[in-house]
Amino acid sequence: MKRVLGLSFLALFSLSVFVVLQTPAVVAWEQVKKNFPDRVRTVKLQGIEGTLWDGSAQAAYINGRQLPALSWNLEALSPLDQSASYQLELGHARSQLSASGFVTLSAGEIVLEDGRGRITGDALQKLSRQQLVDIDGQLKLQIETLKWVDGQCQLLEGEGQLRDVLAQGRFGSLDLGKSSLDFDCDKGNLLARIEQKSEDLKSSLILNLLNGNRYRIRGSVTPGEDANRNIKQALSFIGKNNGRGSYQISYKGRI
Repeated sequence: MKRVLGLSFLALFSLSVFVVLQTPAVVAWEQVKKNFPDRVRTVKLQGIEGTLWDGSAQAAYINGRQLPALSWNLEALSPLDQSASYQLELGHARSQLSASGFVTLSAGEIVLEDGRGRITGDALQKLSRQQLVDIDGQLKLQIETLKWVDGQCQLLEGEGQLRDVLAQGRFGSLDLGKSSLDFDCDKGNLLARIEQKSEDLKSSLILNLLNGNRYRIRGSVTPGEDANRNIKQALSFIGKNNGRGSYQISYKGRI
């Protein structure tokens, strides 16, 4: 009798989950906004189609910044763990901004695995509040694992590369060449260690992404022997010369 009741309960629960997942995504999103306004107040979705099982949005906005089309497909569901795993796609191969990854959602926890992303310099400028220079080139990211628990970074393993980056500003043209990034968590915040080298400039920096769209960057920057005077002058405004040709940088800003 207990076995029959157990199987009946499991069947009823599975049916309920199936019905929920077939709910139109636009209806589910309206309920999320209604019941969790503080968590999604900076997020806006447009052109929502499909269901929680398989759906898409024509555009996504975060803090007023527009992102490409978003799509999702349910890959795994665990009623016992109260978790669901989705394959997410943002943009496409020809987008200035694109990303993909396997995301598992559960109570208070988000885990991203096999995440990949690409953004061009032009798209990066559009997302930034500070447009002091024109940037050409692209940034590629690869995230093996990111664990986000109760709004804080708990585990981050990944790397990135900046390629063919050219910055143009009041100081003139600056070739940044290639840069490597190594990601980690620091007191619940995202951290990136950046190593950059070109004939114009050499940098060793640590970037912290903080709450409230703020960031802090610190480290050393060394202009090349043939770097023009404007570059050295610009560095003197944001860092202190250590007397050996390098400038110690410590700067805070808002994305």
